[in-house]
Amino acid sequence: RLAPYIGRLAKLGLRAMPLLSFYIRQTGRPRKVRLPAAAALGIIADPGALPALRATAADRKEDPGLRSACVQAIGGLRLSGHDKRAALDPFAAPDSPPAVAREALDQLSLVGTDRVGQTAAAARALGSSPSGAAALTARSAVSALGLSPDQAADAALLDLVAFWRVGAVPRGPALAALA
Repeated sequence: RLAPYIGRLAKLGLRAMPLLSFYIRQTGRPRKVRLPAAAALGIIADPGALPALRATAADRKEDPGLRSACVQAIGGLRLSGHDKRAALDPFAAPDSPPAVAREALDQLSLVGTDRVGQTAAAARALGSSPSGAAALTARSAVSALGLSPDQAADAALLDLVAFWRVGAVPRGPALAALA
């Protein structure tokens, strides 16, 4: 029921954050209420929403779609690159649902990753010639590695270039990230 009000809630900014944070943690509320609450928190972008978003995204009992929306909202918060990587990296882990891991990699593609091995493993798990959505996810992983402050990211990118077949979609971006 919040969808029609997202614009107004976003304009309220910080004043709406406690209510929206409350809504996304209410497991008895329908997903159609909680998804717009997560989206509005991402739009408002206040770092104070991080605890509620992180808790919902980490809750394995929650719907993967809602968890993904919370990860996307975390990516929209006004946080330093370091803090954003720390908040997002855990959700790109192999034990995350695929939708959550994909969204985490998409968000990490904008700030880099501190977990080089995990991100490279996620890209490798997509196969030697990923296509379609898998190719897009591999490109996100490549971007995250390319922006990583960890010097081991270059070696991980070289390993991925060697792993992917010639002509594989993510090979070009991986080579460009090394340049």
